[in-house]
Amino acid sequence: MLGDKEIYNIAFETHYEFSVEYLIECKFEVIIIDKFIKMLEKSGIMAKLIEKKFVDDPKNLNLVVYTFDGDPNKMFICKTILNRISKRFSKQRQKLFLQAIVLHELCHALSNTYERNLFDYGFLMSTEEGLENLKEEYPESYKLLDEGKKVVFKEKKKTKKRK
Repeated sequence: MLGDKEIYNIAFETHYEFSVEYLIECKFEVIIIDKFIKMLEKSGIMAKLIEKKFVDDPKNLNLVVYTFDGDPNKMFICKTILNRISKRFSKQRQKLFLQAIVLHELCHALSNTYERNLFDYGFLMSTEEGLENLKEEYPESYKLLDEGKKVVFKEKKKTKKRK
């Protein structure tokens, strides 16, 4: 499991390396699920997620990160959800998985695509353009996101079988 400081440092370092080529300002905050859900509810994002059927109940949320557009952008990373999805990964894979998520968000900031309409991964909101940028620029990170996708969909199947 990754701790607050470790998550923040990985996000910060990933942004630093990304900004060597692309100038995008971004601040990071690591929060727990209760605070993450309240933030999404207060901003109206949770209602949109439910409306678009990305999530049926806030308690079942798998969204790891949400980025608010601005100058600088503000990326909120939910430690609880990140660790739940990546718990079966090795420590090194957990770090790389988080790095892939941060790169994914930075690719969206780069292309100014904030109206996301895809939820292919189950833990990230995306657009075709954002995914293509990530796949082209960071193919290994793109593959790691697919690993996370498999974990989320396995969990969803187990949950449905229990009901």
